[in-house]
Amino acid sequence: MKKFLFAALLLATTIVNAEVITVLEADLSVLRTRRTNVETRFHMDTMTREGYVKINVSEERYVYSGGPYDWCTGMPGRCYSRPYRQPTYVTIYSTTAKVQNLELIDNKVVYHGRDGDVECGTLGVSRVLRRPTLYLSGKCEFTGKVFSAGTHSKVVVTLKTK
Repeated sequence: MKKFLFAALLLATTIVNAEVITVLEADLSVLRTRRTNVETRFHMDTMTREGYVKINVSEERYVYSGGPYDWCTGMPGRCYSRPYRQPTYVTIYSTTAKVQNLELIDNKVVYHGRDGDVECGTLGVSRVLRRPTLYLSGKCEFTGKVFSAGTHSKVVVTLKTK
């Protein structure tokens, strides 16, 4: 019984501490296919100590390109290729949005939420290239989705804290 109460209390505290914040909601043009990809990345400005999210929305489209020689005539130099469909991703929307209450304190990325401060990660230096790198802790994540809204589509990016 004690284990059950402890597990229920632990589950209740994790649900209460979760917070979902809408960072960006923007209109897109009409999409040709339903295969879209929303890529979100943390970006910290070391000069102003503010946090941003970089957003790229790409759509899968088909490009027709020449393939191998399909058939040849009996004469030399008279081989023809047949074009084939090749899927490729095309960027249809790209922007950078500021995240309110996300800031860099010393070398820690901290989000100041309504339930308290959440440490999202640390800013360090990569081992190989010696460049500034953001090491995330897994307590904060950006999620992006594309929704159909009548004649146009919308991209919605949210920040979820754990």
